[in-house]
Amino acid sequence: MARNPSLHEPETRRHDDTSLPWRSEEADRLNLPNGLEQISETLRKVAETLSETAALQRASLETKRAAREKSPPHEAQMLASAARRYLKHRRRREGLFAPGLFADPAWDLLLDLYASGVERLQVPVTSACIAAAVPASTALRWIGALEEQDLVHRVADKVDGRRAFLTLSPRATELMADWVRGMRDLFSEENLG
Repeated sequence: MARNPSLHEPETRRHDDTSLPWRSEEADRLNLPNGLEQISETLRKVAETLSETAALQRASLETKRAAREKSPPHEAQMLASAARRYLKHRRRREGLFAPGLFADPAWDLLLDLYASGVERLQVPVTSACIAAAVPASTALRWIGALEEQDLVHRVADKVDGRRAFLTLSPRATELMADWVRGMRDLFSEENLG
């Protein structure tokens, strides 16, 4: 029985003198490299691409890690939420009793600025005045008193020079976190039972 070379031997095609005898039409169609130098160059390009891909993945992971680090830690979020709930209940209490009976604008300002700071929200002076739940002139006097005690800092708006933001000082932030943590623990379900 005669052997049919097309069934048992790989198909070869010569395009020029540098072609290898085992080169297939598929390799030519895919424009695969034809010599050791070309193979080496192709491998170098693949290595570069892999290196660039790895660098992009590292950068993406670093961006995600930085975003996680910028978000407040779980406990801080819980404390900010507790401060907001406390403010809500203060407003509720004011609705139950005579107006002005429980006015404490400095405390309302500190609570609002604490929660806003943890939530990374900027608080314009006008918004802080509203949070104090007193007339603006009274709130502004209390803001001044808190600034004198180095509990609150006024920061100019870089975009609009007419506006300023309020933030708690680092010391005030620590004091508020300690107080809210204590209140949260005091009213936790385990301590009420």
